Amino acid sequence: MKATLAQRLLVCTSLLLLMSAIAVGFGQVDTVSERIYEAPDFSRHIAPILFGKCGSCHRPGGAAPFSLLTWQDARKRARQIAEVTASRYMPPWLPEPGHLAFENNRRLNREEIRLLDKWAKTGALRGDPSKAPPAPKWSNDWQLGEPDLTLKMEEKYSLEEEGDDVIRYFALVNPLKAIRFVRGFEFRPGNNRIVHHARMLIDTTGLSKRLDDQDPAPGFAEGMARVNVSDPDGHWLGWTPGKQAVLRDPELSWRLKPGTAVVLELHLVPTGKPETIQSSLGFYFTDQEPIRQPIILRIGSVTMDIPAGSTDYVVLDEYRLPTDVELLNVYPHAHLLANRMQAWATFPNGRRKTLLEIKRWNFDWQDEYRYLEPYFLPKGTVLSMRYEYDNSSSNPRNPFQPPRRIIWGEQTKHEMGDLWFQVVTSTKDERAVLNRDFHAKEKKAWDENYKLQLEFGRNKDNAHFNFGSGLAAGGRISEAMLHFKKAIKINPSHTEAHYNLASAYEEIGNQEMAGLHFSRVIDINPEFGLAYGRLGLILANRGDWAAAISRFKKSLDLLPRDPLTRNNLGVALLSEGRLSEAEQQFKGALDIEEFADPHYNLGTLYGSRRQWDLAEAHLQRAISIRPAFTVAVNDLGNVFAEQARWEEAADQFARALKIDPTFVPAREALRQVQSILSRQQE
Repeated sequence: MKATLAQRLLVCTSLLLLMSAIAVGFGQVDTVSERIYEAPDFSRHIAPILFGKCGSCHRPGGAAPFSLLTWQDARKRARQIAEVTASRYMPPWLPEPGHLAFENNRRLNREEIRLLDKWAKTGALRGDPSKAPPAPKWSNDWQLGEPDLTLKMEEKYSLEEEGDDVIRYFALVNPLKAIRFVRGFEFRPGNNRIVHHARMLIDTTGLSKRLDDQDPAPGFAEGMARVNVSDPDGHWLGWTPGKQAVLRDPELSWRLKPGTAVVLELHLVPTGKPETIQSSLGFYFTDQEPIRQPIILRIGSVTMDIPAGSTDYVVLDEYRLPTDVELLNVYPHAHLLANRMQAWATFPNGRRKTLLEIKRWNFDWQDEYRYLEPYFLPKGTVLSMRYEYDNSSSNPRNPFQPPRRIIWGEQTKHEMGDLWFQVVTSTKDERAVLNRDFHAKEKKAWDENYKLQLEFGRNKDNAHFNFGSGLAAGGRISEAMLHFKKAIKINPSHTEAHYNLASAYEEIGNQEMAGLHFSRVIDINPEFGLAYGRLGLILANRGDWAAAISRFKKSLDLLPRDPLTRNNLGVALLSEGRLSEAEQQFKGALDIEEFADPHYNLGTLYGSRRQWDLAEAHLQRAISIRPAFTVAVNDLGNVFAEQARWEEAADQFARALKIDPTFVPAREALRQVQSILSRQQE
């Protein structure tokens, strides 16, 4: 017998009522049923969401402009909360779900969004306060506790009320006396309202401090490319609103050396009124030396050229891993025109795994994303990315109306397309292979970028300088010199171009022209400390030790943490017979950084004093650092020979000849020692 539609509906309704009655009768109303049949309240339903997903910013003293930790605060904004969460504008979390899990995921699920909406529509009830979870507690001080080292901007920086975004750099010099190992950091903006994001890099040269001092205002604006900065041991140091400070595995700590500067890069946004800022940075140490050192890999485009009106411009790139790695972190970056991002790994067997997906990119909420667990990628895996851009008038984030042609550039009004991966290898040898292979890819990419800069005529002197620097790094010295000369022709005061041209002349053996251009650097910028050191080397090679010593000392006045120049000063003093002063410089170089040359020079110095134990110790250390250090191996043989330790001396001379069969001093010394040993046997 076939039931009518009305009968079927009646049956279904009766069944639902029966199920509901059974549930109530047994006292087992589940959470979903409760939320369906009851108006949600703050205490039971809304507080857990706000505390867990919003409180890190929306709290007293947090990055957000208001708190949401109490019913009174949240009730006033109930409708706004429902709207911004329904559109997924808040809480800020760009990655799509369903792929690899990330730490500190702030994304709301559908049920949470539905509850917030219903709460707003049903009167934003408070409920029974006793049923609310304990409110989270955040200190207005450091979230990770008192740092082991705190660095702070020396002065407040003033930001004007209107105008373009400002990128400003500040040199924070650390006072450490010994290397420390960092397992965590915490950044305190000092003015949340104006910081779009912050980035921290390490400068070992001291140049950033001089640039900071030379600029009349706190920090410096131009010339960052002149500072040899880097991410510390393959780690990102960055901050965006809502980012949580964490302590990492001590085995992945990184080294902070004495006297180095942390260069703080602040992206500042005017608010319509004058603002000031004075940021702080805290470091947390561990005694555990790093066991594994990550590498940061970048794929993307540095040659972007987006036509005006284009709605479907795409950036594609990929990189094939030459070694096994573990993937730790991913960091996407673009500006205002990007809208969709995808990243995936294609394994050697053809299987594909999504690593990151963002359907609605938002420049204001960019962040790095760390995987809950390291993800293994075998050798031969291809890392791929695809970014989509909209340069039409329908894109509300387009900075130009009507749209303009947009090319690659670091300013917000230009565009970028980068995807960084933080990976770690199992061994140092694999790390070296990966570094070498990846740098070859990067060099090729940046060569194309420099060509683009030349084509569009922006800062052509810098474009020639950058292009020449890339060519020089690849060993194409003659071509590089042509670009350095073109940069100087456009801008005769381009100190970096003169410096690199001088280095190129030195590379091809033209000491006279090298000295001329190093001197030109000093004429243009008397504060360019590296040029004094390089000029000192040229003078030392001529045997003009007094003039060399003068240049080395001037270089160290400007860059006191330069271990190479300090070692070179020691060599010049040693050649002048000023042994005590030389000893002090060699030890000073080792206090900054341990490398083979100062140990070798100390070994030579102590040998001249017939302090054989000290001479042997330093020569042995030099050889352990640089096993193919022929002269050090030979001199260790001489130290043994001076003590009549003939067999040990013979071993070292033979070892030196194995490294370099053409090394005449070792051959002659070995012949003499073998003769002595032969006579002893007779």
